[in-house]
Amino acid sequence: EMDRIRGNMDESATESSRREMKRQHKLQQRM
Repeated sequence: EMDRIRGNMDESATESSRREMKRQHKLQQRM
């Protein structure tokens, strides 16, 4: 059970970080 919760947390963390990287990339392109 805990492993599954931890896995979900990792998944959401990577997803949010990926979204953050995309946002940073867009900001850099604008400059």
